[in-house]
Amino acid sequence: MAIPISSLYPDNLDSNTNLYEVHDGLRLRLAEDYTPGDTSITVEGDATILNRFPPTGQITLTEQCSDVEERAITFFYGAIDTENLQFTQLELLPGFPDVTKPKRITNVTQNVMADHHNNIKDAVIAIQEFLGIEGTVDSVPFGPTLEGRINFLRQLVLTPRAWFSADKRVGIVPLEVEFTDKSFRLGTDGTAGNIVLIWEFGDNDTSIVSLTSMVSFTDEVPDGFENFLVLDEDGGKIKKTYNSPGVYTVKLTAKNDFGQDTVVFEDMITARLQAPDEAAIRFTPVTSSQSTTPGSPPEGPFDIPPKIRSPINEIITIEIPEGENSYTPGISFAGEQLDANDNPIDPITDWTWGLSDDLLHANSRVTKALYSIGGIYDIKLRVDTQFNAYRITTYEDSIDIIENTNLWMWIYNDVTSVRHYEFGLISETFKTTPATSLPVIRDDSFLDNVPESARQKEEFRKNVGFARRSVFSSEHKGHSLLY
Repeated sequence: MAIPISSLYPDNLDSNTNLYEVHDGLRLRLAEDYTPGDTSITVEGDATILNRFPPTGQITLTEQCSDVEERAITFFYGAIDTENLQFTQLELLPGFPDVTKPKRITNVTQNVMADHHNNIKDAVIAIQEFLGIEGTVDSVPFGPTLEGRINFLRQLVLTPRAWFSADKRVGIVPLEVEFTDKSFRLGTDGTAGNIVLIWEFGDNDTSIVSLTSMVSFTDEVPDGFENFLVLDEDGGKIKKTYNSPGVYTVKLTAKNDFGQDTVVFEDMITARLQAPDEAAIRFTPVTSSQSTTPGSPPEGPFDIPPKIRSPINEIITIEIPEGENSYTPGISFAGEQLDANDNPIDPITDWTWGLSDDLLHANSRVTKALYSIGGIYDIKLRVDTQFNAYRITTYEDSIDIIENTNLWMWIYNDVTSVRHYEFGLISETFKTTPATSLPVIRDDSFLDNVPESARQKEEFRKNVGFARRSVFSSEHKGHSLLY
């Protein structure tokens, strides 16, 4: 058993184990010679006296026959064997010579300078128990020790609270964002260290566990430092550039000697690519009565969009092919930017069709349309990407729906030509796209060389008009004849 140190405080409370009790004027006689190195001694005398010795403590072996500097040596003993009248687990205190002590003329004593030693010891222990061990922090107010109460208040008042703002939250890559630390309750009591600010910008990996390491910067995080915890050395503002599209969660941890706090803004930063290009939409005829006109250029994106002509109440299939458009390398038919493996960098997640037809349209690159009323219809498609970019593709007048029975109205385009317009009986409207105009021919040569030829020809032209005999396709129900 090692000799106890004089005091464990403030790391631990002292007790009778190290601030051991002593008694004034306890004396026994050495029954066997003490030889240097012995770890026990045998005594003789009144057993009652032996029982008054504390369980552990210090004893002094004294005699008057040796030189002055060797007359007394003091030991710490770790235990008492009352049955065999022995002090055991002896350790010589530092500063004393380890010399032989003869039996019967050597006294074994325990003495103190004053009889209030134990009262002082007990008072010291009581004070320590009231003050508490250094570093104790109570979890509730009015704890059992002063140290715990004070540290509870210090932690309550001086533990930081993390907070920050960003100058932008959405933008096109490379997106530079300036974050401003607005943490508060950062006071100290004059003994605490500096406030430590640790940023996690969420790029590539939002899991702190998998972050590789920490780097230190002041005003800006240089390019190339991704998937790192960033120690902000001077607080205030710090810039971060996001070079890859994504939705990023940003965290800030503020810590000092009294504790730490972390604020997390989920999905705070959205770094996007430019909006997708317009989609290259295709029509696929389903029945023989449907006809399509290809767009230009053939694969799109189209300067002139494709068109389809279909009777009412027939399904029309509309789709966007998958993969890369050979006319626009690096771009899909849907308008997405592709990586080296032809995978979308910012893939489309939502397809919203606007066809003004009779069907509901699922979230898909392929859809179907059905019209019960004739007319000219537009196609509108909105696509939204994973990282919140979007594009609206519009094909005007691309779907021409014809009714089973239509009327035609012919109108003079000018004095020499006429143009016809299709009128739907169900829709009760004229289609806005007219057919090709036809020339009007008046042959007044038969009035040559007749009396008042000029006046007769003028009257003839005012009241008579002929167009050449022609045949035009009238829906899918025969032909119209024009004379």
